[in-house]
Amino acid sequence: MRMGNPINSPQYWENRFASGDWSQKHGEGQTRFFGKLALQLLPPWVLEDIRQNQRPLCDVGCAEGAACEVWAEACPEISVSGVDFSAAAVERAKTLHPRLSFFQGDLDAAPPETEVVFCSNVLEHLTGTEEHLKRWAQRPNVKHLIVLVPLHETNRHFEHVVTLDYNNFPLKVGPLLLAAFHEVDLRGTPDEVQWFGKQALVVYSHESIAQTVASGLHDILGPAMRARGDLENAKKALAQAQAEQRLRLSELAS
Repeated sequence: MRMGNPINSPQYWENRFASGDWSQKHGEGQTRFFGKLALQLLPPWVLEDIRQNQRPLCDVGCAEGAACEVWAEACPEISVSGVDFSAAAVERAKTLHPRLSFFQGDLDAAPPETEVVFCSNVLEHLTGTEEHLKRWAQRPNVKHLIVLVPLHETNRHFEHVVTLDYNNFPLKVGPLLLAAFHEVDLRGTPDEVQWFGKQALVVYSHESIAQTVASGLHDILGPAMRARGDLENAKKALAQAQAEQRLRLSELAS
């Protein structure tokens, strides 16, 4: 449904939420699915750190708040909030999830106490991917940046303005290190009704937390990630890096 306003403009999204188009097209069901997928792919040590240290989390671009509820159920120890620039979406989120906090604002409007920034299936709607990552990473209290995005989207949805791949995610943004990169292909699975293609979970963690388990990623990923366009080598390097990371985690746990 094209609303008569420039696609991805604030008024375009306001109209989608206020008119009920988002709900009619099961937007919250997909948002909930993506929230659960992110938790499924999230490295256990990241989830443990968030829960043990009760790190406040904000979902930027939260729509009507379904993923916030997923996080609140998985991590009852932490405070969970959401921000969206649609007033209609925020009011609907407050109605649907009254025990959580929601705010109207842009993607930089997370509460100052936020230590975990979560952003699901938003960056493909925007240009300047790395700039958004840098701004979130440089917030003074942020310890983890957790991003879920479509990966290698060749036949782009009409609302998507960029096709994201390995090269969109640097090894370091501000004080945060690339700690995990997990991709999943939903085609041919029951979940393809939610997304017909690949999704990638990208996790950046503060260097004070991540270096003991993620430092080896840099030597492994560096050459392939810098070889723009060499996606197959990058994919192999990522698989190797994840295997190395699992080994380090098992060694730390023993």
